[in-house]
Amino acid sequence: MALTLSEQATLAEDQAFVDKVRQSAVNAAIGISFESAATAYHTERVNFGTLVLRTPDDQAKKVAYGVVGQLANATPNDGAINNAVAALWNAYAGVVTQP
Repeated sequence: MALTLSEQATLAEDQAFVDKVRQSAVNAAIGISFESAATAYHTERVNFGTLVLRTPDDQAKKVAYGVVGQLANATPNDGAINNAVAALWNAYAGVVTQP
């Protein structure tokens, strides 16, 4: 069951949660910097990763709002946060795809 909007808003403002999102995003940015240049949207993905690495606190606060919408409960484990960050990476990188 997804979190309510009120639960999402509360969790997105929780500093301990934002700290976890920040670390997940930093880890993802480093991993993405090593992906193949042939990866779809590589440039956009790396550009967002660079932004995350340069301003991790600012980006974590923004990404946390997206991550909470992907969670099933208010006490997500590291895997759930990592999966949500990965699922949202292209969106935050500015990639919009058509089905």
